[in-house]
Formats: sequence, C-alpha cells, structure tokens
Amino acid sequence: MISDIACPTCLSAGIETALQTAPGRFAYFCGNNHSFNDLADLMAMNPKRLKVAPAPPKVQPGQSTLNLSVPASTVALLTQRFGDRLNASAAALLGVMTDPEAFVVMGGDAQQLQKPEYLGQKVPHSQALVGMVYALKIDRDEWKKKAEQHKEVAAGANEVEGDFVQLALRLPAEKFQLLADRAKFNGFKVADFVRQVIEMALENAWV
Repeated sequence: MISDIACPTCLSAGIETALQTAPGRFAYFCGNNHSFNDLADLMAMNPKRLKVAPAPPKVQPGQSTLNLSVPASTVALLTQRFGDRLNASAAALLGVMTDPEAFVVMGGDAQQLQKPEYLGQKVPHSQALVGMVYALKIDRDEWKKKAEQHKEVAAGANEVEGDFVQLALRLPAEKFQLLADRAKFNGFKVADFVRQVIEMALENAWV
C-alpha cells in the first residue's frame, strides 16, 4: 500500500518516491530498496509528506458510475453547497428527475412566489409549497361557501308573490338568517312570513 511519506534517502538524491507498506512486512520501503524498520526513526527524519490521490469510491451493488461534463463553476458551487454530501445529493436529485410528474421550481419563480400577490411567504421546500397551496384551497372553498350563502340571502330578500306593492328591505345577513329560520319553522317562505308579521303589526296597532 502506497503511503503519503516520501523516501528520505531517495529525496536526498533528488528523487521523490513514495514509501510503501505490505502485509507481513513490518517496515516502510520504496522501489529503490530503501527500507525503514522503525517508524519513530523515520518520523525523526522529518520526511516530506506527499499528496496522494484519494481512492475512488467503491461502487455499491446495483449502482453504476455516471460521468458528466459539468462547468467548473457549477462543480464549485455544488461542492460549496453540499460538501461531502454531494454524491448522495446529486444521486437523489437525478432520481427525482426520472419521475415524469416532477418539475423544478427555479430561483426566480421561488422569489416570485414570495411576493404578497402570490403566497406572500418564503417556500423552503416542496412539501411546504404543497401545504401552502392546500391552505389556499381551504380559504377559497370557505369564501365560495360564504358567497353562495350571501346569494341565497339576497335572493330570499327579493321574494314577491301576488299583486302587491314591492317593498325592498336591507337587513344584516345574520338578522335575515334568523328571520329565514323563523319563517321555515312556521312553514312559510320568508316573504310570506314578513308580510304576515307586518299585517299583524298594522292590524294590532303595534306600529
């Protein structure tokens, strides 16, 4: 196994050779037959440290190596963001890209979503985006329900039957709803119930 220690003897001769170790051999040696049996003595010589290329990662079963040509600036940004997790993160992102339903939200679009006329808040991840959209749906359904109730109230307020002088009344929605509940309880339409109340008030001099 090649070490990161340069052979001091070779280095003194102007040759840079890495020392090696081998199973069953308790010494550091180089290809020029220089051997160092005592590690302490070797370290006392203050040997030069060499830059050794890291061993390629082992390919796990069921995995393959994919070689891509990527701009150096992109690699630098990826390394800065993901660090030691770059391989795993890139593999996970490539896996997401295979989903035909998946799509990427660009940074410009994410900033657009933060504006008040859209979501009005930062979207940290896709799950949060799904939750925000669902919350908007709940609000929309609630407002639609209120709008339908308002339309029913407005339609009921204009009920007129027979040859009568039409009288338009403006009541708060909650008051009208109470009136509609009373009319329904007594088996009347709202207009008939109001008309009978007014007629009884006039006949009995309540007003």
